[in-house]
Amino acid sequence: MILSFQVIKLGYQIKYELKCFIRELRNGYPTGGLYLIVGQHGTGKTDTLKKIAEQLNESVVNLNLELSKALLEIPMMDRPYRAMKFFDRLPEMGNNFLLLDNIELLFEPELKLRALSALRNIARKKSVIATWPGEVTGNKLLHATRGHPEYFEGYLEKEIVLMSPC
Repeated sequence: MILSFQVIKLGYQIKYELKCFIRELRNGYPTGGLYLIVGQHGTGKTDTLKKIAEQLNESVVNLNLELSKALLEIPMMDRPYRAMKFFDRLPEMGNNFLLLDNIELLFEPELKLRALSALRNIARKKSVIATWPGEVTGNKLLHATRGHPEYFEGYLEKEIVLMSPC
């Protein structure tokens, strides 16, 4: 089975490119897709997500904040289980789309989550547009550097990737 992903590079014509992307989201993309806005810190991922949220009349969920609240009083050994339960409830947020920003807790080793798999599972129930702190190299999605405790390397499949402008 051949799996394909698509990369859309956002550049100087970002307003036009986002307008086309949003029009396609509204008209043609099936429910349940995963769309990632990928870039390093400071490249405009959050601003891009906010522009999309405004056009779709959706709110942005700060994943770090919401997950932290859900785990605040949970003992360390129970946090991985509670984090998975939290993700089961995430599709209930938002209207037609779930927009996620600040997803760094997905990479926290103690939670034992597989970041890309967690997002894909949510996207089976509702279209997800999320910022991804990292980069795309070939067909690999990366977070952090090799040897870092939060290092992640995963293969892109059916995702649509928006490369945040530098």
